[in-house]
This record gives sequence, C-alpha cells and structure tokens, in this order.
Amino acid sequence: MTTARSGGAQQADCELKPGFFMRSPSVPLAVPCPNGSYNAGNNRVYGCTKFLERGYEAKTVAGSGEITEAQPCRLNAWCPGNVAAPGWTKCPAKKWTRAAGSYSEQQCLVPPGYYLPDGGGDIQQCATGANGTYKAGWGPARACTPCGSGIFSGGNGSADVFDPDTQTTVTTALAVNASACFVYPGMGMQRALKMVKDYYGYAGSVCRRNTGINSGSNFGRTSVMRGLVVAPCMRCAGVPYGAYNETGGYTGCALPEGYAAVSVGGSIIYTTTAFSWARVRTVTPCPKGWWCVGGDPSRNATAKPVHV
Repeated sequence: MTTARSGGAQQADCELKPGFFMRSPSVPLAVPCPNGSYNAGNNRVYGCTKFLERGYEAKTVAGSGEITEAQPCRLNAWCPGNVAAPGWTKCPAKKWTRAAGSYSEQQCLVPPGYYLPDGGGDIQQCATGANGTYKAGWGPARACTPCGSGIFSGGNGSADVFDPDTQTTVTTALAVNASACFVYPGMGMQRALKMVKDYYGYAGSVCRRNTGINSGSNFGRTSVMRGLVVAPCMRCAGVPYGAYNETGGYTGCALPEGYAAVSVGGSIIYTTTAFSWARVRTVTPCPKGWWCVGGDPSRNATAKPVHV
C-alpha cells in the first residue's frame, strides 16, 4: 500500500496500488487481484472488479462498479473481453453483426441490401425504384449492383435494424438479391447493348404501340416480372392493347376486326391451327369465304378466322 499524499500519519492515509485489494477491514493487507479482475487503485476496497469474458457485456453492475451479471454482446456491437463494464463497443459505420456475442471488430459487416460509400461515413441502403439496385450477401461493397437501365427494384427481403445505443428495433425492407429487380406489365427485359464493368447486364424497355397495322408495334408481360432474365417485348403485327398506367406499355396484341394472322411460313393461321404471336409474321385482310371477328387468338380461339 502507499499514501495518496506525502506526510501521511495514520493507516487510513494508506491506499491501494492498482491491481490490489484489501483482504478485510480488520486485516489491512494488500492482496493481488485474481486473474480476470482488476482494481484501478488509489482507493481502499475489499474485492476486485471482474473483467468481462470475450463476447460478453455487463448486464448488471453493483454500486461499487463490480459486474454482477453478464450477457452475450448485443447485436451490431463487439465485446473484446478482459475489460471493465459496460464492455461493448458499437460497430463502426453502423455496420451489423450476424448474431449476438461478437467479440471482434472484424465481425462487424456490411449486411445484404447495404453498401459502404467510398467517401466514408455510415452504411447506406441500396437505392430502389427506377434504375434500381441491390446487394446480395454479407461483406464489403463500395456500391450496390445495378439491375440495369430501365429496370426497377424494390425490397424483396426484410430485416430488423437494431440500434445498439437505444436497443430499439425498426423493421425495414431491403433489396437483397437479383429478385429485387423487376419490370412492370407492358415492359420487356433484354441484354444491355453497352458493357458495364466487363459485363453485359440487362435493360428494361417499355413496349410501344405504333400507328397502323404491321407497323412494328410490340407488347410485353401481363404481370410484374421479377429477376434478371431475357424476356424482351414481343412483336405485334396487329394492334397492341391493355396499356399499363404505370409505364404506358402494352400487355397484349389483337387482330383488327376483318384481319387474319399470317405465319412466318406464309400461311394464314385458321381455327384449327395452333396460335402463337411468335409465329406471326404479319396480318392481312380476311380471306374470301372466311369470317374474321378480330381479337387476341392467344387468349380466345374464336378470334382466329372461321369458314363462313
């Protein structure tokens, strides 16, 4: 033991050196702290404060500062152990941990649906909406992966975002893989013509209606299409229909009244013939002796020409 100031004249002036404690009030003997505990010194205490084990933080602390109960390190923080209460350090840049009980800063990661900006700062959610993006998997990423020009993205996964300071949770939707990418009805998707980062990605397009028959119109899907796939707008030799309000793209193709479809082989597609718009080269006025009511033969077989 030592005195806190020069000139100490009595036992009460003696204080403990760091790393020691007094065995009892009646026996003023300084004893080294056991392994896994400490005392800052310059005091008179009868026990040492326990250090926390790796991956644990203090749950309850006595008035003396002694840790009386420990628990696994909270989410989005790390607990190195061999330290005093509270024992946890928040992950830098608001990174996440996969589970409670992390003990190293290396376990603080960029989660799916987020990226870490080049300029530093906190992690950011991938941008969604038009020309949307996504990020799959845990790990570093300076940018999210673009779905492609004209392709949308939206949250296709949800996560409970835990704040280690307030210990509160907010549920948020995240774009966590390529299934977050989509095009609306009346749109198509194809390989991009321009290479991005040594890779030909995808591009979305709105399926358009041109004036007149056999004028190069096209039509797209009838429902939202998710994922990155080659599914371009389909050629409509007739008249596109079903404009989708979100994009203005058309979702179907019909034969005008009084017209029949001509296959790529040059023959007219009659009632008994299998129909697919992919097989149609052009449309032509209804042949003599046949009745052409018009409509979409891919949905309604009676739209194909029938003999009068």
